[in-house]
Amino acid sequence: MNLQAMALVLAAAVLHAAWNFATRRSRGNLPALWLSLLLAGLASLPFAVWLAVRDGLSAQAWMFFAATGGIHALYFSLLAKAYEGSDISLVYPIARGTGVALTAVLAVALGVDRIGVLAAIGIAAVACGIGMMGLGHGASAGRHSKAFSVLLALSVGLTIMLYSLTDKLAVSSGPAEFLPGGGLHPIVYICAMFLGAAVFMAPYALWRSWRGILPALRGSKRYVLTIGPASLVTYLLILLAYQLGPVSCVVAFREFAVVIGSVLGFTLLHEEVTAWKVLGIAVIAVGLVLIKVG
Repeated sequence: MNLQAMALVLAAAVLHAAWNFATRRSRGNLPALWLSLLLAGLASLPFAVWLAVRDGLSAQAWMFFAATGGIHALYFSLLAKAYEGSDISLVYPIARGTGVALTAVLAVALGVDRIGVLAAIGIAAVACGIGMMGLGHGASAGRHSKAFSVLLALSVGLTIMLYSLTDKLAVSSGPAEFLPGGGLHPIVYICAMFLGAAVFMAPYALWRSWRGILPALRGSKRYVLTIGPASLVTYLLILLAYQLGPVSCVVAFREFAVVIGSVLGFTLLHEEVTAWKVLGIAVIAVGLVLIKVG
């Protein structure tokens, strides 16, 4: 992976950890998360409309918009549920590790990526290191049982794989071996992603906590104003990185965010530190070096 892609991914990792931490601090506040998606989509809308009018949109673009909107709605809904009652140092590592492993396997199998041996070993090391951090969690998982927290985290990981491959194809101009690329402008695509996710998520968000929308506007503004812009910039940086490097390497390298998120959980939320978690961080670091070299 080249230095430009790596710099984009590292910046995205810091922002990703920040908005996941804010989501955890809000205890998975579903109205606040939904409002954040809406805010991010509306903020990017004027730029997206101008670019869409300038470049035009194909029928294929609308299929990508619908796919990413639906997948991200499921991702954010599951993430909110997980953070309602689970520790970030349990959910975050397992979800991201599952996403890394599944994305790499499917990307190579479908011909989306061609990666070297060292990069493949690095991706495997990142996934294993993240798994160690999840296994290093103690018996307590917050208000949810540990088994339920792990199930939610694995479900989040599955959606990460789905949206990672969809997003890579959407902004790639060259076709993969089996799947055609969309070549969409990242700003147009990211606007559609956030607005689509907000629309698809609206029935669930309103059904679960429609009374919480106005309180979220009043009492959780700092979370909305943190999660919305931070997630918008995070995904924009990742989409730009997808145009420069293999999706499996980008997805794995961005998991430096797991280390940041877990450290935030340790230091600010006083979550448990174990030898497994420390070892997992070390293995992730080795994996990132191998991805860069490979």
